[in-house]
Amino acid sequence: MAGNIPQPVSANVRLPIDTAGQGARDANAIAGGIGSLAQGAERAYAPILEKQQRQEQLVEKTNLLKLQRSVEDDAIRGFEEISSRPDFAQLSTDEAITEFDARVENLVDAELDRLGKEGAERDYLREQALNTKRIASARYGLGEANSKAKIDDVNNTLTSETNIISNRTYDNPDELAASLEELRDTYAVYGEVLGEKRINDALRTAFPVQVEAAVKGFVNQGRFADARNLLNDKGAIKVTSALTVDQRDKMLGGVDSAEQAVIKAQQKAAEAQQKMFDATALIGAAFGGAVILDDKNKEHRDAINLFFDNQVGPQLAEMSPQDRTDTLAEFVGGVKVVPDQVKTMIRTAKFAPPEQQAETASFIAKVDELAPGLLEATAGLNDVDMARSGMINSMIAAGQSVSNAVERTNQLVDPNNSAMVKARKEAFSDIDAITADQVADHFDSVFSWQADVPDHLVASLERDVNGVFSRQYQLTGDEDLSREYALKQMSKTWGQTSADGGPRMMRYPPEAFYAFNDDNGWMTAQLLADVSEFTGAAADDLEDRVFIRSDELTARQASMQTPTYQVLLKDDNGALVPIAVRWAPDSAKAAKEWRAAQIEAARDTRDRSPALDVPIKIDGEDAGSLIKIGKFDWGNMFTDSTWRPRDPETGEVIDPAPFFGEGPDSAIAPDLNE
Repeated sequence: MAGNIPQPVSANVRLPIDTAGQGARDANAIAGGIGSLAQGAERAYAPILEKQQRQEQLVEKTNLLKLQRSVEDDAIRGFEEISSRPDFAQLSTDEAITEFDARVENLVDAELDRLGKEGAERDYLREQALNTKRIASARYGLGEANSKAKIDDVNNTLTSETNIISNRTYDNPDELAASLEELRDTYAVYGEVLGEKRINDALRTAFPVQVEAAVKGFVNQGRFADARNLLNDKGAIKVTSALTVDQRDKMLGGVDSAEQAVIKAQQKAAEAQQKMFDATALIGAAFGGAVILDDKNKEHRDAINLFFDNQVGPQLAEMSPQDRTDTLAEFVGGVKVVPDQVKTMIRTAKFAPPEQQAETASFIAKVDELAPGLLEATAGLNDVDMARSGMINSMIAAGQSVSNAVERTNQLVDPNNSAMVKARKEAFSDIDAITADQVADHFDSVFSWQADVPDHLVASLERDVNGVFSRQYQLTGDEDLSREYALKQMSKTWGQTSADGGPRMMRYPPEAFYAFNDDNGWMTAQLLADVSEFTGAAADDLEDRVFIRSDELTARQASMQTPTYQVLLKDDNGALVPIAVRWAPDSAKAAKEWRAAQIEAARDTRDRSPALDVPIKIDGEDAGSLIKIGKFDWGNMFTDSTWRPRDPETGEVIDPAPFFGEGPDSAIAPDLNE
């Protein structure tokens, strides 16, 4: 048991000498191994260290690049902000660059503070950030931009000054020499900025501009000869040396063109003025009964439109509705021609506001009283249009409001409402017809002669009047209004004539269409002369044997205001035999003959010496104060007129020239139809 117990071993074990030496060698070996291990570790760590150093250098380089880019971007912004300042051109180049550098440096310092850079590293980074090529380019560009801005500013100033001087030269072309001297002085002020070469080049460019301004100034004043003298060195100042050949030729061509344009403009203005004077005279003559205007005569129609558009229309726009309606109706009823503007107004009235529809309806009624049938014949109005205007006027006169009158009329006057028209047609059969005597009574109230309806015309007259009565009642459903309308229509188509002898009633009497004054005896003489020429019989032998008659062709032509008539010749047995010719009075010929007679009579009483610029007068008074058209003001259209009636043989101005009287009572009547 005891032999199995471990025994203590002494720490001081004696080793043999050779064994101790071996231990030393082992220790050296260990030491050497450790050294080798350290060297190996160092060799292994070296790449790691180098990589770390490269990373640190890359970070520093990246930070530097970021700093440089940040500074460069701000430098560009600084360039843009400084160069766009309103006072940039007033800064000196040094001031602009100093401001730019200060801005960039402040940004660099702020960034370095943020990064915590100090000492040599800070100085290095600062130098690198401030001296990049982009910043240097921005600094240089700012200087260049400042110099250009100064030049541009000076050029703008000089351009403005040059324009001011040019305007003065244009207004006072005789002061060209003073303008050129002022131009030199003005440019000399900016010699330091522009330099001598630029100044001289600019003056060489500016001198022709001043010369051209003077030329245009002379032209504007109508002094074409002075403009040519200047360009030919015949004036007080020699200018051709400052102009190129092309410049001088162009200016001379401009003078020629301007002179021709002025001549043409003056001619055009004179023609326009003459047209207005002639139109004024024509209108006055029409109102005085010295001439009859024809809607189909282009010259007459153009004159009416010219006068209306330029004289009557503008005044109508300033009038009250009532005055406007009265004046317009008196004008149209007086000249017997409807201006184009008025035709348009009538055509479009049904689409206009109620007030304008009512005004147009009142106008139509007034014109129909002054010139019966004119609007139907020349403005295209029909029975429906006349019915509408009549109902609107009737309802307003009865006290209804304008809007209600227009609305009710549009409902009642509707030819497309077949049921309503049928009912009215049936109701009309119970209404008493209009008799010839009733028509005659109506004629007595509107004509200055006692109407007498021959027995052979009774049936024809009653057929006409009741046909209109029926059609109008179907349109309106108003018996009284339709009856009155039918009677009025008869006074348009029936009347008294003396053209073929004693007064008698007939349809479409020629006096209603061709009379130009109150004396219509010329129609009888003209009828006999025309039939004499056609038949070869002596005019004296034809007295009391020639008669005229209306037929269907007369009725159709009357709608155009130019009816012709069948001619009947009483034979030896007393029978009326139609001859193969239709006849219509020639009022233009009659008016011309009448005016010629008046001129001939005037020759025996007036002074034969030529008269110049004699105002158009009536019995010594301005024509404009005697011819009344509603509220229309003639102004000075007569007294300032250069148009004068002249003796057709001698060419002398007729003095005085009172041709605006009442037909044959006028002393002079110029030939306005030619």
